Amino acid sequence: MLITREELAAIKQQAVAEYPNECCGVILVRGAERRHMPCRNVQDQMHARDPITFSRTARNAYYMDPIDALKLNRLADEGFAFAVIYHSHPNAGAYFSETDRGQALIRGEPAYPGAVYVVVSVVGPDVKALAAYRWNVERRVFERADAGDLDPAEPAVSRRLLAAAERRIPGGVNSPVRAFRSVGGEPRFVARAEGARLWDADGRAYVDFVGSWGPLVLSASRAAPPAAISSSSSTAATTVTRTACS
Repeated sequence: MLITREELAAIKQQAVAEYPNECCGVILVRGAERRHMPCRNVQDQMHARDPITFSRTARNAYYMDPIDALKLNRLADEGFAFAVIYHSHPNAGAYFSETDRGQALIRGEPAYPGAVYVVVSVVGPDVKALAAYRWNVERRVFERADAGDLDPAEPAVSRRLLAAAERRIPGGVNSPVRAFRSVGGEPRFVARAEGARLWDADGRAYVDFVGSWGPLVLSASRAAPPAAISSSSSTAATTVTRTACS
């Protein structure tokens, strides 16, 4: 268990409440005891004080309030360990960015090697996705730590496929168009297509306005495709999203 249902609900509520700014916080553990510490993001104050050093605003960065950091250090002195460090990505995907990696490392070593980093994608009033990352000591990289199951209330097939894909491919996709990083949420894995509609692995239907940039302009899986098209076209498809085998 990376986070409890109660912690998940509190984190999602905080992420939505602080949107369009990033939220941040920590979950600490001491034996069976867990402490959830939502923290104040003072990035805007730091930006106003020193816009050169702190070039970003709270909409795309976070700086933990030093008072909250002091409280966390005191809890660490009492025997608590950092179990989860989380922050949100407003209007962006749930992924561990290069900035996130840089902040998690000190001279190439993880600041909190036992901690899991959770990223929350928030678009408008809704949490769209969550993902967790952990330091791999042997490979010396941050890798996906969850199986797409951080939020049990949400459809899970596409999320499980993405979590598995991230262990094989950087970002879990083979094209930046499919990454969803600049629009929020997470990639959908297409299970089938018919006519102008697509269905993802969780059974959700979509209207296809792209037509795979042209090749599917005659629709997907036509009952009577032109003779020049291979008979395999009834099951093969090219899309702007992921498929379970792509």
